[in-house]
Amino acid sequence: MAKKSPFLLLLHATLVLVCAGFFLYASQKAHRAGIQEILRQQQVTILARVLEKDRWSESGSLFRLSVKRVWGKNNGCLPVGSFDIQCYVKNPVDIMVGDAIVVHNAQIMPPILTSVTGNPSYDDYLAKRHIISSLFLQNEWQIKCLHRPTWSLKRSIAAWREDLFARCTQKLSPLTQAYYGLIF
Repeated sequence: MAKKSPFLLLLHATLVLVCAGFFLYASQKAHRAGIQEILRQQQVTILARVLEKDRWSESGSLFRLSVKRVWGKNNGCLPVGSFDIQCYVKNPVDIMVGDAIVVHNAQIMPPILTSVTGNPSYDDYLAKRHIISSLFLQNEWQIKCLHRPTWSLKRSIAAWREDLFARCTQKLSPLTQAYYGLIF
């Protein structure tokens, strides 16, 4: 039996990994498209847990939510399983990382699939982060905290990260703060 060269072994391993990557990417896109089709232009109520919280503007916040259940306005619990969604809230709300929340009267719109400039689209960015879509809430009454655990490791890490960021940026100029925020 002839011994295979290391180059051929590396080439075979690379081909297997490339094929596996294409398969996983295609299955992820199909999964996202299936959930987006079920949720398309429906008024829904969402039960979720807050995974991340960032400042979006002076008063608003950006949340990454792990959605556990979705109810349609007229058709009960929807068969979508769990997924992540990005939620922008225009007004200040008392929501923290680790909270179990409910979002009322939400309309989840699928992101635009193509980019005018030819660059990767917003949908590609969301797919990379394993997020189905974005949700923009105009009213603070749409989001409500159902349960806040007394202690949460994720909330402690998020608070530590915010504190560290604030301490690092307090001595920087406003322009440098903006660049520092984009990098870190």
